[in-house]
Amino acid sequence: MRREGERSGDLTAMARERVGRVTAALREARDRGDVVTACEPDVVARFLVASLEGAVLVSKVTKDATVMQQCVSELERYLELYEVRS
Repeated sequence: MRREGERSGDLTAMARERVGRVTAALREARDRGDVVTACEPDVVARFLVASLEGAVLVSKVTKDATVMQQCVSELERYLELYEVRS
């Protein structure tokens, strides 16, 4: 049987891994010139992961999938601010 501390540690590790992957992807995109240089990959990654995790939780609690759909739509609009326009 798992203890609460072990479960919490697993969730922390999962969150760090997700943030790390998004951070790496944003850095690569910035280095390729696909994302504006003002983008701070670690900050944006934490915001994206926290937003999506929150949307999942609220969608489950309210049993309303539109919460997730709206969150994803807003995150897409947010990410467009970082796109390099040619």
